[in-house]
Amino acid sequence: MNIYKCFVSFELQVDVVMSELVKNLVSPDSVALIGVSRNTGQGSLNLLDVLVRFRYKGRIYPVNPSADRIMGMPVYKNVCELPESPDLAVIMVNRKLVPGIVYDCAEKGIKTAIIISDGFAESDTFGKRLQEDLLKAVRETNIRLLGPNSMGVVNAYAPFTSSFVDLPRHRVPIAFIGQSGLFVQGFSGLEIGKGIDIGNGCDIGFSELLEGFIDDADIRVIAVHVEELKDIKSFSEVMKRRGYEKPVIVYKTGRSGQAREAALAHSGSLAGNYDIYKAFFKSLNLIVCESTEELADTTRILSRISIPKGRKVGIITPTGGGGIACIDACDQYGFKVARLSESSVKKILEIYPPYYRPNNPVDIMSAAFRHGYGRVYRHVLETMAADEAVDILFCINGMPTLKTIRSIISEHNISKPVLSWVIGSYNQEEVDALTDGIPLAAFPTPERAFRALDLCCR
Repeated sequence: MNIYKCFVSFELQVDVVMSELVKNLVSPDSVALIGVSRNTGQGSLNLLDVLVRFRYKGRIYPVNPSADRIMGMPVYKNVCELPESPDLAVIMVNRKLVPGIVYDCAEKGIKTAIIISDGFAESDTFGKRLQEDLLKAVRETNIRLLGPNSMGVVNAYAPFTSSFVDLPRHRVPIAFIGQSGLFVQGFSGLEIGKGIDIGNGCDIGFSELLEGFIDDADIRVIAVHVEELKDIKSFSEVMKRRGYEKPVIVYKTGRSGQAREAALAHSGSLAGNYDIYKAFFKSLNLIVCESTEELADTTRILSRISIPKGRKVGIITPTGGGGIACIDACDQYGFKVARLSESSVKKILEIYPPYYRPNNPVDIMSAAFRHGYGRVYRHVLETMAADEAVDILFCINGMPTLKTIRSIISEHNISKPVLSWVIGSYNQEEVDALTDGIPLAAFPTPERAFRALDLCCR
């Protein structure tokens, strides 16, 4: 079957340079907030309030015909009154007013706008006609639109956000492009440094944003959430031309019949047959995740460690049972327990009783009782890291030992990927802080670690 024939391609001429488009969206020097609320404070859902707390440094122009000042800032009655043409407009008004305001923005010289307002193609017949009016405005004026029905963007590096709710700020090298504000907000295990919710995607789509983030020096990994691809041809062209430059992870929702109906109501998307999508994504060498857990785990690995040269694993454990569990997880996902070199065995024996014969996994406890837990863990990890027979270092440890592992990696500049199964108490925020900036990815189970690593290797 020709996969491409299973999709309907929808394309618009792109006149704005990609880097300029993405910069205007996620890092504008100036922004107009059209329809900003006069209500401020806790629970007000006021973007101006959120932007101030987010510490945005650019110029802000609130627009509201019913207010003179909000939070001490002067308020403009309409777009025409603005003293300059801002890089970005964020539109938050009744849906009936949106097309007219888009034309006003274009006339003012604003090149890019985010439409937060909902009630378009995802709703009723009138909403569909309004979305067609937005497309007409794009064609007639060359303004670019993100949305409608979009939470917009977040950029922890700038910092900037168009969200009306407070979002976490994580300066991590992960970009996210999706069709839901949920993923822009992130969730346990998934942190993003820059995120864009395309909403209904009437104009700006995945392809342009993908290429923009591929060019972004802050970004190492790109994660994508798809309900429907409208620009299948251009998506394919971008991935074939640029996809090898950075890993791209994709998570497709709307796979079941009920979920496809929900996707239509959520973003006006016809979710399509999942098997066809999956085959298409794999043909472009994207990493396809089947769950939000896989998405978070795979993203964490790729943002922290390099892909190993091989699949041979060296395991360090304080518990024999944990080592056996790791062997099972290795085997389940196609990894092999490494055979340590003779030189490594001799070096490990230096701190072990003479009757001990080190095997992989290396159980450190008999030596730890004699020489101290931290010293032995350090000795074995340094030895394994230097062994050419080992491609991947896998550590079983508690939270306190993560600090020891971190210091060893930093001191010896270990480039081999290091994974950790944190046993006992597991705190995601503390784990992320301890693994930040070094080639170490930690997980609450060995199965999740090896499953995610296998997705990356394949």
